[in-house]
Amino acid sequence: MTPLRSHLPVLATLTAALLLLPLAGCDSDGGPDVDENDPPSLDNAFSLNVTDDEATRTLDGFAYFATGTDPDTNVEGFVIYFVDDEDFAEGDATNGLFGLAVRKSGRPATGQYAVSAAEDDFESGASFAMILYENLTSSSATIYEISGGSIDITRSESTRLDGSLALEGTAINLGSGGEPTERPVTVEGTFRSPGVSSFFGTSFLP
Repeated sequence: MTPLRSHLPVLATLTAALLLLPLAGCDSDGGPDVDENDPPSLDNAFSLNVTDDEATRTLDGFAYFATGTDPDTNVEGFVIYFVDDEDFAEGDATNGLFGLAVRKSGRPATGQYAVSAAEDDFESGASFAMILYENLTSSSATIYEISGGSIDITRSESTRLDGSLALEGTAINLGSGGEPTERPVTVEGTFRSPGVSSFFGTSFLP
């Protein structure tokens, strides 16, 4: 079993990415702007099937995307959030279901993108890094560390991003008794996400 400390670099990278992205609702070269005759739906559901050797469970919730620039490095960032509460607030990062897929880029165009836990791939902008948390502050916390797979973006507009995921990774249960336990999982599903500015303006996080 891999010690939990071996997972810390990717956790630290994703947490830093979350905090460094000022979530301004700006457009990028990722795709065409929305046609005013075909406005995007604000339907923003996601559904993920998590499968291990014993069973499949479904994680449902709401997805949002945002773009921003790290003010210290001027590097662009893009993030898709996965949360279980439609009224998404900063505290949701530690309560209930919270996840994010981060890439060093502007809003990506339609197409298939790799997901990797390799720090070099993330730093070069070659891949997404992704992680999911459940009840992070509770005694039954679980972290889903995604190690590989792909995100297929089927619609990319300044106010709307849709797609699907086919991923593999490790579920790390941080139960209060004894050492953390790990099990391999696959994660498959779809998401429909509006830009954060559609709901929160330009000051979603401090």
